[in-house]
Amino acid sequence: MLFRNAEGKLVEINRYDYKNDHIYYKKILQLKNLINNDAKEFNYSKILIQNIILTDSAK
Repeated sequence: MLFRNAEGKLVEINRYDYKNDHIYYKKILQLKNLINNDAKEFNYSKILIQNIILTDSAK
């Protein structure tokens, strides 16, 4: 599947390249910079802002 990273470039991430869903989705979050790679903590403020933007644009 194709995703855009934080810089806007397209990156292909294939589900079958990962052992389980947890690792696959964690990689997607890392790609979008929604998870801090060093501390392994979620950046909830970025996730919240992104969700607000998505719901507002859907209206």
